[in-house]
Amino acid sequence: MATRRSCAYLACVVILLSTGCSSTTNATFDQAANADYDDILDEPFTLTNGRYEGEPFVEDASSKPIVQIDPEHSATGDLDDDELNEIVVALVTNYGGSGAYVYLAVVDTTEKGTRSVATTGLGDRVQIRSLAIENGLVVIETTEHGPDDAMCCPTVQRIREWNPGTGSMTDIAATNGVSRFRGQIVLGHEVRSFTECDSGREGWLIDETGRDLGEVYRSLANEPYQPLYFEILGKWADTPGVGFAADFSEAISVSEVRRAEREGFGCREDLSAWNFSARGNEPSWRVDVREPGIEFVSMGSDPITFSTSRTEKTSDGFRITANSSDSVFDLAIVEERCSDSMSGSVFPLTATVKFDKMTLKGCAAEGMRP
Repeated sequence: MATRRSCAYLACVVILLSTGCSSTTNATFDQAANADYDDILDEPFTLTNGRYEGEPFVEDASSKPIVQIDPEHSATGDLDDDELNEIVVALVTNYGGSGAYVYLAVVDTTEKGTRSVATTGLGDRVQIRSLAIENGLVVIETTEHGPDDAMCCPTVQRIREWNPGTGSMTDIAATNGVSRFRGQIVLGHEVRSFTECDSGREGWLIDETGRDLGEVYRSLANEPYQPLYFEILGKWADTPGVGFAADFSEAISVSEVRRAEREGFGCREDLSAWNFSARGNEPSWRVDVREPGIEFVSMGSDPITFSTSRTEKTSDGFRITANSSDSVFDLAIVEERCSDSMSGSVFPLTATVKFDKMTLKGCAAEGMRP
């Protein structure tokens, strides 16, 4: 998705210095963090120390546009053959809801100041893995949403090339076959099987996680060939057709373990009921993040419900906040594996709750769209 700034950028490449849009010096990240930007919001804006906060959409309301520069991903290089470096930065835009819209912008120092000269959008809650400038093109590796992914948690890996001069975006590679699945896994000498929760689809399990899947399974199993609940990233494939695998008509190739449990609701749990669910022990507590509210339950206390909440993408996860009349609820979710202190269940996320002078630590899982 290219914008009209791409055309202006191309013109700057070919028009003489007298036009006032030529580079005057190498652009830096600090300059980009305080530059002028266009074609992201409805009107131009200026970052101050990497952040812009606009006026509320409705007077006295809390929802307003916020744009922040991503400090983890940027690239410098010569994109217009003027022997001076431009810088490409990532910007994350939030309008007060759970969405986090990601943009790329080329920032240049011109006679008119430091400003964006080309912009393109990547989508909602896209996770950037790497950003580089190669041979005059911007190469971006991302993790994006597959057809079965919750909005919080994309799994599809893509590599694209962006030409800021023409505005074209070209796919180099996309692992579109990788999706998130949930089901029962059984491991043993004669059996390595996965049975999907909803469909009952069954296949021979091909482990491409290294030793991780087997180690997680053995840490939870109480007896040989015990079915355990797993959430995995993988894709269906042809069966190897030899040995014990010949008993299966197809196979599933597992690239990552996201969640594993011996106890709990397993396949009976409705993952579409929430975006995130966090829990911990000593004392026992649970948080369910829905759209757009939060429910917090702690042992010995009545449930506390917040009708609205705000989700912000951070460099390593998400921060979800809600306000009551006299306090602030703060939930930090980090993409880091977590093991429940009592059951040993494995979760893909860690969680920290700060509320009413309490700090609670535990594990979290992501929901899944129906």
